[in-house]
Amino acid sequence: MILYGLRFSPYYERVHLLLGLKDRLDAVERVGMPAGGLRNDAYLRLNPTGKIPCLVLDDGTAIPESQVICDYLERVFPAPSLAPSDPAGRARIDLQCRLVDTALFPAMRPLLRPLAPDMDRSWIDAQLFEIIEATRCLDAFVGDGERESDGDWTLADCALVPALYYLDRLGERHACDLLSEAPRLARYAAGVSETERARESHRAMRIAQGG
Repeated sequence: MILYGLRFSPYYERVHLLLGLKDRLDAVERVGMPAGGLRNDAYLRLNPTGKIPCLVLDDGTAIPESQVICDYLERVFPAPSLAPSDPAGRARIDLQCRLVDTALFPAMRPLLRPLAPDMDRSWIDAQLFEIIEATRCLDAFVGDGERESDGDWTLADCALVPALYYLDRLGERHACDLLSEAPRLARYAAGVSETERARESHRAMRIAQGG
């Protein structure tokens, strides 16, 4: 299998974390960005979404979208399991992943782009408010962040840990506490950030960004 992407992408990092937790990083060839870039004709024929990550199976089948890739790899490499066996527990994990993708990242994305020096502060404040609203929504569904071993990690952690990296960066850049309305998520962030796996993930994302 071949995996396209780099670790500055929180979506790629989600897949990288899953493979690490399953001790399967060597099961895929991590080739970086596609030759010619994401809009290259050859890559678009392979993956019409033009995004990363993209997993290419040995038969040439392309699987884009990070959560779809993670769900596929969870089935292909079932041990150790990163999802509860009971339906309610699995639904809670799936919901956290979905809220990261449909609420948190869409709220963060406008501020992750380069901003003009004279950008209207009221617009920035409105975007920060949207992020805080997204964290408040996610707050209702997260557990604590204490992870005594890799066996405590789930698919939700693979989604949340890269998201927290960018949440921290935006909070620092705009001098605000983006978890001020999300006490459970704040406790989760504080706990999971103490793990070596999360620290390594954030270091790798920072290096990949050139920071």
